[in-house]
Amino acid sequence: MILNHRSQIQNTLENPYRIFFPIGLLGAFGGLILVSFPINSERIFWHKEVMITLFLFPVATGFLFTALPRFLNSKFTTLNEIIYFSFLYICLFIFFLQNNLDYFIFFKNILSLSLFLFILYRYIFRKANPPIFFSFILIFSLISIFSGVLQIFIHFYDKIQLLNLYSSIYYRGAFWILLFGVGVKFFPMLTLSVPLSPVRKYNILNPQIYNSKFFWWIISILFALSFVIEGLGYHFIADFIKSIFIAFFCHEAFYLFFPAQRKGYYTFFIKLFLYSILFLPLLLILFDDLRVHIYHILFINGFLGLVLIVLGRVIISHEKLDLSLEIKSKVLFLVFGLIFVAMLTRVSAIFIKNYQSHLIYAALTAILGVFILVVFVIYLIQKKYQILNRKIE
Repeated sequence: MILNHRSQIQNTLENPYRIFFPIGLLGAFGGLILVSFPINSERIFWHKEVMITLFLFPVATGFLFTALPRFLNSKFTTLNEIIYFSFLYICLFIFFLQNNLDYFIFFKNILSLSLFLFILYRYIFRKANPPIFFSFILIFSLISIFSGVLQIFIHFYDKIQLLNLYSSIYYRGAFWILLFGVGVKFFPMLTLSVPLSPVRKYNILNPQIYNSKFFWWIISILFALSFVIEGLGYHFIADFIKSIFIAFFCHEAFYLFFPAQRKGYYTFFIKLFLYSILFLPLLLILFDDLRVHIYHILFINGFLGLVLIVLGRVIISHEKLDLSLEIKSKVLFLVFGLIFVAMLTRVSAIFIKNYQSHLIYAALTAILGVFILVVFVIYLIQKKYQILNRKIE
């Protein structure tokens, strides 16, 4: 059976992740391939830019284009918006391949501003109250715009003194804020972790405060400020603040320390990745001179591992695949196991005599994990449509 083209277009408009998740995964391959060879300063720079701008940004775009209209009961993403953002990402890929940083920065700033306007438009014309984590989505978008302005001053006006601030808020802060904000909804839902008492007796906050949007605005703003403080060079203060917020999120929002009713591989790796991030600030405080290497716990377990888990859930749910895959799929266990091994390999590389080779091993391990995930998802979707075709025939 050949599905009706109009139906397919409508399906894509309601599920734009079908366009932007593949773009993001292509960006992940590009960013990881850069460090699969002996590194230099230029490759390291582009690795960071590509992993954020061409992997995480398209994934975030696909997620927000799909989920935000539903959360806010607002207008679905239009075909023109999908085409426009796809054009921006294609241009960014071209400028990356051309090593054209001037145009790359220009289009990146247009992208950040455009995504903010998309979020703002859906918020203004909403028919439902925003979820409690909406503040994190908006703060992520505003930080992306601010970091883009900083990069303009750094690159075009030689304001090198702003580089640490830019690195802190763009490479680490923006997507950490978005990940934890989205995680307020997704991580407990995926693990079915609940407090030990139905009346939330063991939680720090009472339900009235927890459900207050004003409270979450304060949390998101203060969490964002910790990255500004770090970027200004006050590492100990920033790490201490982060440790408080991460512990709070893990206890109050993710229910990390409470029993998970849904056992299985997804739950195992969500908790494993979150526990590794939980101890990140302590390691940064103890080993400040190894900050760049320790932060790869967040980059690999968080920005790659947890993001791929959320990406996988969106695909499994919206494509109506078998949810038990998250519990018992050995392929997914292999994928996230490889991601975790890549993290251990990368973080330990500084202690290995053959440092560069260890970085390459870490990158190749992560590439293998992402590749297996892509092939597995394509196989599952193709199998689903083959079954549907047989039923129709």
